[in-house]
Amino acid sequence: MKHFVLFEELLKKKKAPITIVHDELNVHIVKLDEEGSTFSVITKQSTYSDLTIRMRGAHQVDNALLAIRIVEELSSFKYLVNEDEVRKGLELAFWPGRLELVRSNPRVLLDGAHNPEGIERLSSYLQTIVQGRKLHLIVAMTIEKDIQQMLEPLIALQPASVTFTSFDHVRAMDPKVIIEQVSFDACAEMNNHKAVQEMLREADDQDVIVVVGSLFLISEVRAFFLKFAVE
Repeated sequence: MKHFVLFEELLKKKKAPITIVHDELNVHIVKLDEEGSTFSVITKQSTYSDLTIRMRGAHQVDNALLAIRIVEELSSFKYLVNEDEVRKGLELAFWPGRLELVRSNPRVLLDGAHNPEGIERLSSYLQTIVQGRKLHLIVAMTIEKDIQQMLEPLIALQPASVTFTSFDHVRAMDPKVIIEQVSFDACAEMNNHKAVQEMLREADDQDVIVVVGSLFLISEVRAFFLKFAVE
C-alpha cells in the first residue's frame, strides 16, 4: 500500500491520469481451477463473456483484467484490438516458471515466487488444489531472504516434505545453513536436479511437488524437465 501511495503521488506531480482497474469493472468468475480460469467482465467500453486464461491462480485473472484495460486505453491512441484478438491473446498467454506445470503424475509445478507477495499468491492457489493430496516443496533462495518468515504461508499448508537446495549463483543460500535456521523439519540437497529426481522417485502419482524460489533455481530445474521431455 505504501508503494501505491508513493506511485500515486508521483503521477499527480506528473499530471498523469491514473486508473484503478477494479473500481470500474464488473467481473464474474465462471471457473477457477488448477488448469486456469474462465471469467466474464463488463468494462466501460465493452462486455467480454467467458474469457479463458491457462495461467494458474486467481491473481492471473487480475493480470488479465489489467491487460484488457490497457488494450482499451490504447484504442484512444488508434491502436485498435478487437474482441477476438483479446480472447485469443488471453488464451495463448504463457509465463514460464509461474505456476508452470511440467509433469502430471505426480503433478510438478515450477513457481518463481521469491518475495512475500509471490509466496502468498502461490499458497492461495495451492490451497485450492492440494486438498487430499500430499504436498512436497523444493526450495532455494538468495542469501538476503528471511526464509522462515517468507515460507510461513506454505508451511501452514502442512507439506509432507520440504527440501532445501541450491543453484549456480554466488548469492545462492546454502541449504545446509537454512535447515539449521528454520523451525520446521526439512532436509538439504545441494544439487537441485538430484533433489527433483529423488522426490520424483518418492512421491506418489497423486502428490503435488512444487519447486519454488529464485528464478535462477526455476531456470535450472525447468531446463532439467525440458531435457527429460525431449529424451
